[in-house]
Amino acid sequence: MALVLAGALPGVEIANVCPRAGRSQATGTSRAGFTLVELMIATSIFLVVALAFTGAYLSALRTHLMSSDYYKATCIARNRLERAKALAFDSLPLMAEEETPVDADGNPDPAGVFRRTTVVSNSVVNCARITVQVRFPKGNGGLSDKTVDVHTMIADGVLE
Repeated sequence: MALVLAGALPGVEIANVCPRAGRSQATGTSRAGFTLVELMIATSIFLVVALAFTGAYLSALRTHLMSSDYYKATCIARNRLERAKALAFDSLPLMAEEETPVDADGNPDPAGVFRRTTVVSNSVVNCARITVQVRFPKGNGGLSDKTVDVHTMIADGVLE
């Protein structure tokens, strides 16, 4: 089958070199592209894969946020112990506190999202055990049931 171009020189024909691209030779109908069923199947497969990646991403994001808050809580507790080490032994009982709201830097703040408890106990003469517990926020806006617990012992006159 040969095609005649409109406006070409009379009697010049150009052969159809690619008969399957565009139109069927028998009927003249278009066969290029995808059917609606093929598009629906491809879209469904894409959505399943995209949802799986989205779920994995959200899970990783929640884990990252929780570990970040856990790390901040650990730093708050350790900084509290360092402060206790800098105080005079007789002043250690003044550090006791319960569920004090603190910010991410460990500063008391009524709007703080962390809760710090410091317990000072003298079970042995001239020796104090300091325990700091920090509760950190969890994803839904409340506080975690788990706490970061850090302990140390400070003896009177040892570091002088």
